[in-house]
Amino acid sequence: EAGYADGFGFGLKCPNDRYPNDESVCQAVTAMLAQIGIDVELNAMPVSNYWPELREDNFDMYLLGWSPGGSMDHEHPLRFLASTPNSEKRLGSWNFGEYSNARLDELLPMIQAELDPAARQAMIDEVVDLYQSEHAYVPLYVQPLVWGTQDNIEMTQRPDNFFILRWVTVN
Repeated sequence: EAGYADGFGFGLKCPNDRYPNDESVCQAVTAMLAQIGIDVELNAMPVSNYWPELREDNFDMYLLGWSPGGSMDHEHPLRFLASTPNSEKRLGSWNFGEYSNARLDELLPMIQAELDPAARQAMIDEVVDLYQSEHAYVPLYVQPLVWGTQDNIEMTQRPDNFFILRWVTVN
């Protein structure tokens, strides 16, 4: 009733060997969008070809996963995913869609330097509100962590999926 009476289409780049079930996720998204008249041309490929495609701005839409990288700090994904790309400052290096918001870019250095936890969190909250309200990314799902051990092994599974050997005990 509104928008595109005949539907529309775009391409979706997707790795097929980077994340668990990455190509299957992209196939599911493609099928779901087809149900509402959006024609998605899925192009799944090995990650060795995928990253260069993204870096060369050769995509309409893409699948990207992110982990906190061991820091568990919200500043980490903001620096890489939400900052306006700036190679000199090493900001926005994974922001392939070139999302840009001047207020976010103004707040990021302040977040990085702020020592008062409450003031820092208030700035992070403002950035997240901006980021979400502008739909810079569409979060699809959280990948569950899957690890296996034996009965004689005790260990702590970190939420960032990093494996720290000193946290393992073999009985």
